[in-house]
Amino acid sequence: MKRGGRGQGAFEFIMLYLWAMIIVGVIGIVIFGSGLFGHGVTQEDVSKFTTVFPDDFAFYNTGTNSSVAWRQSGETRLANISLNYSGHCNATTSLGELRPGRSILDEFDCNTQCDTDEPIVVDIDLSYTTGTGRLINEFGVIKTRCSG
Repeated sequence: MKRGGRGQGAFEFIMLYLWAMIIVGVIGIVIFGSGLFGHGVTQEDVSKFTTVFPDDFAFYNTGTNSSVAWRQSGETRLANISLNYSGHCNATTSLGELRPGRSILDEFDCNTQCDTDEPIVVDIDLSYTTGTGRLINEFGVIKTRCSG
């Protein structure tokens, strides 16, 4: 037997199958992340809001008021805030004014049937008037789970 030739076969075996395991692992992660296994909403997600955004929220089935705490990130006072919730939650509300850096609580009956911990998606049309009198319309989405 030649010196140093004993481990070459084992080294080639490890290198060949290690690459195969890495490729299979990456493909598995991509498939799981794409939602192919139907894992639905796994965590809360808020998207598409710009100036006014939900700071905290809880959506309940019919009979218990749902709530969203709205925070303003702009630099001017906003007035005549109106909200139209759709998707898994159907409600229309209006709030007074919202000053910069402050938040306001919106409570409403969601008028929906959902089981506790069921994934839900709530679309929100939001409109308000800026301090200069300009009317702004925003649209956003909240993905979360029903609080029961």
